[in-house]
Amino acid sequence: MLDVGGGPSATLSSVLAPPLDGPWLVFGTRTDAAGRPQPMMWSSPDGTTWTSGPLGGTPATGRAQAAAHYKTVTVVVGSTGDAAAQQAAVWLSPGATAPYSPQVVPATTGPSDMTLVTAGLLGMFSAGTVDGRLALWSSADGRHWSELPAAERVIGASPGARVEALLAEGDSVYAAGTVQSGPWLQPALWSTSDGLDWHLVGPAQSSFTGPGNRIIYSLSPLGTGLVAVGAIDQPSGWVPASWISPDGQSWSLPSLDFQSVPRLPHGVADGLGTAGGTAARSVSAVPTLVGPTEVVAAGGGPDGQAVWQSSDGLHWTSLALPGPLAASASWRAETAASTIDSTVVLDSEAGQPYVVTDHRAAGQAPTPPAGWSEPSADAATFGAIRPQAVPVSLRAAAGKLELTVEKIVRPQAIGGATVSTTTLVSADGTRWTDPGSALLTGPPRLPAPGALAARLTTGWAAVSAAVGASAPTWTSPTGVAWARSPA
Repeated sequence: MLDVGGGPSATLSSVLAPPLDGPWLVFGTRTDAAGRPQPMMWSSPDGTTWTSGPLGGTPATGRAQAAAHYKTVTVVVGSTGDAAAQQAAVWLSPGATAPYSPQVVPATTGPSDMTLVTAGLLGMFSAGTVDGRLALWSSADGRHWSELPAAERVIGASPGARVEALLAEGDSVYAAGTVQSGPWLQPALWSTSDGLDWHLVGPAQSSFTGPGNRIIYSLSPLGTGLVAVGAIDQPSGWVPASWISPDGQSWSLPSLDFQSVPRLPHGVADGLGTAGGTAARSVSAVPTLVGPTEVVAAGGGPDGQAVWQSSDGLHWTSLALPGPLAASASWRAETAASTIDSTVVLDSEAGQPYVVTDHRAAGQAPTPPAGWSEPSADAATFGAIRPQAVPVSLRAAAGKLELTVEKIVRPQAIGGATVSTTTLVSADGTRWTDPGSALLTGPPRLPAPGALAARLTTGWAAVSAAVGASAPTWTSPTGVAWARSPA
């Protein structure tokens, strides 16, 4: 893998606002300089000053992927272990300041991971994967979990089904995501009223489906109903969209009424790509004494970032990110939570632990001043922003391989990224040289989809074309059976 430096970092996955009192909570994964992951929690009394600690109080390898409150309980899901040994995991805290302890999740025959969680009257539910396929789990109390094969069959019966959101509300649980409909991705919603028997919500499909690609990313309660947010692909690029429902069964047509949607000409994306548009990536209810009467949503893309609030789920007012934060393509406003006077927004991209906080009114010290701030601008809080290495071309010349790599360096405080290009040379695809770089490697595995490949006199070499903090390489004498390059 291409070592681009950057030091210890983190990936942030979930933020929970205080239900009515107590601390703000952020969950995610801290990685050390060698890339070893550790599940973490950060807490704050005000959304500005944060302290951190490992989940379970031990430095176990693993990842925290999602979290939910239910009454006094907080449940966190993710995984422990890595690669073939990865297994779905749950941590539970019985109170706002009580420690988290690991719970019982049945072992799976292949790698597994929980990525979504919700909690309500029917218990706790999680979604993720087992050996690459869709998986769902449930628990009556958060302490003992079991897989739901019947629910998996119902959802998996829809072509290309993906679950992007879970929500327990009232006496129902909902799973939202996408299915493949001809050439298009279209939203889909499944629900259960007993936690066991799931079904596709048929009445919703007439409101969700339409020309082009459409996606639902997140669900939230609003008033006595529900709101869903996502995006619709239009000729000018993706635009944020929302749908509302009074009962989880019938849904409105999509609303595109999002104030101050970032919009830049295609190709103007801070040097990070040409795809344009914005998606509403998350929505969450604002806790109040009278229930969820308002929601906050966050979204972004290569055209910029935005945060919105709404009292009806159809008309969205901008929370007015400062200019540099709104226009920057170097981060993604992907996950947000809010109280009546504060909002915390996370970047959930790997190695980009950006956190921004808005206080809508200033108070007496030690209350933070009004306006937006960046707690993550101090690397000691959430970790360093890691550079990325993006392989862009691979060719054989004069009996050697030449790999061209773009190195993207984002600043610790949100702003423009710098992009530089370097060319690495290798005689056999196993070791690469450059005046300032070297390739390190990991365990054997197959090349990733879209890998760049070139032929040598001794066989083939391939380099992953995926964006990331590293660029894995493989070699093969035939081009069929591949081995990850040794150190």
